[in-house]
Amino acid sequence: MLPVRPEMAAGGGDAGQTGPVARPGLEQGRAATRSSCWSCCLPVLAIGAVGNQQIFNAYMLWVPDNVSLVFFVPHHADQACTRSPPNRR
Repeated sequence: MLPVRPEMAAGGGDAGQTGPVARPGLEQGRAATRSSCWSCCLPVLAIGAVGNQQIFNAYMLWVPDNVSLVFFVPHHADQACTRSPPNRR
């Protein structure tokens, strides 16, 4: 069991006060500043997310034509090798 905080205990904290202690809220100016900062950051984050999705979509269109998508295919002796060995002298 967690210990009881003195300000939450009945009769604790200030004399005659019970329940949670009232705390001051944000000043009106600070709340407006925080809201405006979030309002400015949100479009930047949205543009970044859309740009990331567009790069992914372009990559998915580019890969089939430019990348070999076959991995770990066993090489059998009866198949012709498409690459010639390097010339060594």
